[in-house]
Amino acid sequence: PFIWNAIGGLEKSLRSGASTFALENHGSVFEYLLQHPEEARIFNEAMQAAPYSDPAIAQALNLSSAEVVVDIGGGSGNLLANILERVSHLRGVIYDLPSTENSAHRRMKALERRFNFISGNFFESIPACADTFILKRILHDWDDTSALQILSRVRDVLPREGKIFIIESLMNETRIEDVCKDLLMLVLSGGQERTLSEFDELVTKAGLSIASTHQVRGFTILECVHRQAGEHVLQHSALD
Repeated sequence: PFIWNAIGGLEKSLRSGASTFALENHGSVFEYLLQHPEEARIFNEAMQAAPYSDPAIAQALNLSSAEVVVDIGGGSGNLLANILERVSHLRGVIYDLPSTENSAHRRMKALERRFNFISGNFFESIPACADTFILKRILHDWDDTSALQILSRVRDVLPREGKIFIIESLMNETRIEDVCKDLLMLVLSGGQERTLSEFDELVTKAGLSIASTHQVRGFTILECVHRQAGEHVLQHSALD
């Protein structure tokens, strides 16, 4: 219900450029969910209700040199479980709010020996315990300033040869579905859907470089590494 109520404030968001939900509830949608655990439970279940893309994403990720993967904002852990099931040498961490810990441990029951849950706030810190980090459908929740802050936090703990995988549905400004999703993000969280060029600009500002992109089941995987002076390379591939 809180999502439908927020949509009623679309005009106000368009005029102000800010999240109507945050203005009317005196806090972000994520703060609201922390204060309303039952709605948070329903929301988290809905986010995990259609994990059809996770096996394909897990298969597409280039993890041959990885040892420890942190799924930032990984929720109940479906993507990480698919990854650990495919790559037997990996250890995995979900870094998320405490409200998701129980569901994550349930999903990871068969993988507990290779899994850990760390609770925290990615605006405050990122656990420096891995060589690979995943941000699936995280950055679209935030405006450019906040998204840059998140990326910079991850970059600060990223080893020299480490990787960050940003997984998002790229914005196509000619598709009405994408425009509607973009407006929904604005109303709910002040966030936005982004084009590839907008992600490239954001990643560059964070001191990173997009080494390659892969299209998988409606998502695009941006493989990011530490930026080298003068480097600007984009390699594209599509996986159906």
